[in-house]
Amino acid sequence: MSRKRKKIIITRPIDQGKEFAQLIMSKIDNIKATDIIFEPMLEIIHIDVDIGGVLKYDGVIVTSANAIHIIKKNPDLKNIPFCCVGKKTAQKLKNIGVQHIDIIAKTSAELLDIINKRRVKNFLYLRGKDIFFDLAKNSDFTVTEVVCYEAKKVDRFSNDFLKYMSDNKDGDCLIAFFSRRTAENFVRLLSILNRKNSVDLNKIHVLCISDSVLKCVDINLKKGRSFISVSPDVEGMLDAVDSYSINR
Repeated sequence: MSRKRKKIIITRPIDQGKEFAQLIMSKIDNIKATDIIFEPMLEIIHIDVDIGGVLKYDGVIVTSANAIHIIKKNPDLKNIPFCCVGKKTAQKLKNIGVQHIDIIAKTSAELLDIINKRRVKNFLYLRGKDIFFDLAKNSDFTVTEVVCYEAKKVDRFSNDFLKYMSDNKDGDCLIAFFSRRTAENFVRLLSILNRKNSVDLNKIHVLCISDSVLKCVDINLKKGRSFISVSPDVEGMLDAVDSYSINR
């Protein structure tokens, strides 16, 4: 009897999760679409807001591609210098016609540090409702914050994931967490599930984008192996999945 292949479970919002899956399959030959399970812990809800007077800003801060819908609806923003987090976000900004990407940082904290050292003072910050790092609070410049999306926690695991966990008797899985909120929500839903059905936590391995995310993972979920991305970005997570797959 053939051995079950290890699964990779992606907890990102579905669109970002599918993008990450494509990167995995394009880089790692032995991982197929059937090896990946999408189990988003957050649902992205776009919020339409009126920006108004966009030309008064010296720059625009974007820490997530989830804010791009607002830029599309306010085309004048495309002519203002952008400061963003992540190469993927920068590429998506370029794809919709943003003319000038001034800064591409790996994290919000790194982005803030770079901007604080400059003399540019008046920024528009397109952000989500819930943030881990309060960029505006720690800035030495003027920030106008506009909440243009919400990452809402899902209330239950999907039926496909529940079936996989029920049938997963002899195969390990790697669960990838890109944020504290995804990890916290997964742990919450897993605790509810374990009240009804026993899940073998020894066969669940976790990959976290940073040490702070790993700290949000319940100690019981660390019975398997725990991995931390070398760098807090998609590239680092991709390399970690590659290393994991070698030992499949």
